[in-house]
Amino acid sequence: EILERFGKKIELPEDVALNIEDERVECDVAKIREGKIFDIGKRTTERYKKIISESEAIVMNGPMGVYEMEKFAYGTREILKAIANSKGFSLLGGGHTISAIEKFRMDKKRFGYVSLSGKALIEYLSGKELPGIKALEENEKRFKV
Repeated sequence: EILERFGKKIELPEDVALNIEDERVECDVAKIREGKIFDIGKRTTERYKKIISESEAIVMNGPMGVYEMEKFAYGTREILKAIANSKGFSLLGGGHTISAIEKFRMDKKRFGYVSLSGKALIEYLSGKELPGIKALEENEKRFKV
């Protein structure tokens, strides 16, 4: 359903980095035969960086791959650098995203907004009512704070 509605706005990876015998192996998505996907590929990373540089708003919810392993940190590190250098407003969500920012020693102030809860960020952006926000709004009305 989402792809039907927004297919032209959702950018899927064209290549990935597989973990084959603890080595990074770049592979086109259409040619994956073995291994586990541990990162987005370098062509995809470059394409995403270009899109980010041209965007007015960027949303990132979670890392691109297994950033904890140096061989597979490339996608996440490069995308975070692109977002940090972007002129667009950025919304980043999720504890793993924050952990990656810290691992790569990036200044959180270079991002528009960073949320610990990626799920809550996405739900808020999709218009879903959040219980914590609702409670604050009700208390404001009740106590006229």
